[in-house]
Amino acid sequence: MKKILSIALSTILIACGGGGGSSTPAPAPVPTPTGDTTPPTIVIKGPPTVYHELGTAYSDEGADFSDNSGQEPSTSTDIDVDVTTYGTYYVTYSATDAAGNTTTVQRTVEVVGASLIDFYNHSRDVLGVNRKNYRDHYRVGMENSIYAQDALKIGDYETAKEMVKNAFDTYPLYGNIWRQGADDFGLNNGDPIGYYSLRMVDKITQILPLESTGSLTITAVMVLCTNAERPINLNYDTENVYLELDERMLENEHKVLKEAIFLFELWMKAITKGLETTTQVHIEEECAETRFNVSNNGYGGTPILSTYANNREIVSRVPEEIRETTNIWLVITPSGVVGDGSDFPTYWVDGGMGLTDKRLPLIIATDKHFLRKYWRNGKGDYTEVERRVYQPQWFQHEIMHHLYRTWPEYELEITGHDWFVRSFWPADFVGIHEPDYYWETIEKRLSDAQPSLAEGLNIVEWKELNINDIGYEALRGKWLNTNPTNAYHYCEIIEENGSWYWTNAANVKWPIYEQDGLLLVDTLGVYGIQDLMLRGDQDGNLEYVYFNGGEHIKSDWTYQNTNDLDLPVQAPQQNPQNHVEGQSSWKIFHHNHLMHDSSHQAD
Repeated sequence: MKKILSIALSTILIACGGGGGSSTPAPAPVPTPTGDTTPPTIVIKGPPTVYHELGTAYSDEGADFSDNSGQEPSTSTDIDVDVTTYGTYYVTYSATDAAGNTTTVQRTVEVVGASLIDFYNHSRDVLGVNRKNYRDHYRVGMENSIYAQDALKIGDYETAKEMVKNAFDTYPLYGNIWRQGADDFGLNNGDPIGYYSLRMVDKITQILPLESTGSLTITAVMVLCTNAERPINLNYDTENVYLELDERMLENEHKVLKEAIFLFELWMKAITKGLETTTQVHIEEECAETRFNVSNNGYGGTPILSTYANNREIVSRVPEEIRETTNIWLVITPSGVVGDGSDFPTYWVDGGMGLTDKRLPLIIATDKHFLRKYWRNGKGDYTEVERRVYQPQWFQHEIMHHLYRTWPEYELEITGHDWFVRSFWPADFVGIHEPDYYWETIEKRLSDAQPSLAEGLNIVEWKELNINDIGYEALRGKWLNTNPTNAYHYCEIIEENGSWYWTNAANVKWPIYEQDGLLLVDTLGVYGIQDLMLRGDQDGNLEYVYFNGGEHIKSDWTYQNTNDLDLPVQAPQQNPQNHVEGQSSWKIFHHNHLMHDSSHQAD
């Protein structure tokens, strides 16, 4: 004001000073503007995107407001968040200073289910990825799978069914869009994304709820340590190391395993039409022995690196009272894979589906399978969401192998993973993805199988006959493998000069003898020393003999040699999962599910 006042005063003095000037007054001066064009500053407290649990009150952290003038701007906060409905909402902060400059800033509030809060916080804080950065079909597959499972946990089958419907109303069943971006951000929610678990829920809600018709018990044997052979370089030289089970597998009453297996348990109840499926954990303190092997059975003759523990032996150590109530075995040992496998640019395999000595299904896994992603399947550790969305289908995949070999008359698996080629599918199967094949297998074939799925799966370890009780004479005669594929499966037990021998149509002759109460066969270096186990019928008469993982029954067989060469033929080599070596290349796909290349699309 002092400057303005002095200007006005000098003007008056000049006007009155005379000197013959004009009497017309000078124009009034224009006020000088202040020059403040800088808007206020708004700093949001906390992250600009927050994930809020559905159905809970929302409390905003607010924002700090300031202005370069030093004066407090006028402010407003508009919270437009509907906590009763999933969706994306905004909190809008506004500030206006004395010069009329305005700033507006928004916080994004994603209202999601409780099970997704930690996942999206991890995605934001660790991966630098917010929910809006995910492809829409990725969110639809993953989120609806989780919401459906949450509903199933509280017995809300209608909501679970609605979640499946929402997903497939948004993006079509059988659509290839479900595979796009499956490897985004190093995550693994399945390929197709969420599709496996959604189809499992689809089958569950088609059949359940049902009253329990019995029980089915999975025994998970967690082995605390192993002495492992593993490679140290690309020449596959090896070292022997002592490894312990990752402690995370034991924490919170085996929470990691429960997350992975919950949906599979419920799916098993559905397909068996009422068998209540539960998992019990047995801790095995005696160390496993893990061996490493290299074969060239990968695509294009690429190496396959396998690392397997002595899984059948591990099962045999479990107390008899547990074995007598177990229908399905799951053996989890410390992983022999080096890190995430990325130091070796090829395929690793350390799990799959086998058989126990007494022909019960044996699912083979390692601790790291549940905890970190194999390098071809993503990056880093699994989140709980990934475990729940992806890993139930791994259990499903393995048990499907067992169903296909238990009901071979349907010819739904012949050489191993045949369904990876779409032209193999039966004419009445209409899907294109692997989980479609499983869904249609149950719906169109096995739902009416004889024996039923419940009867075929609800078996436990049988008690072995003692040779001293039944006598060697009971062994005499011809025995046929129940799944004969070569001359080694057409067998005959004979006696010569007081000694007993296992012979077959391949012209082998292997001695049978007792040692420490066990009946053994010395295969003279072909398969090593093998147990010969004897199973009786309900009257205690010998009905089956088990040798080298094969089940044999009395049969007056006649062998027709279809080989161009004369016998003997070469013995089929066995891998640790009781598959002939010609099929062992498929084991990598059991565990890591690298099944999705262009050859697996619809023809």
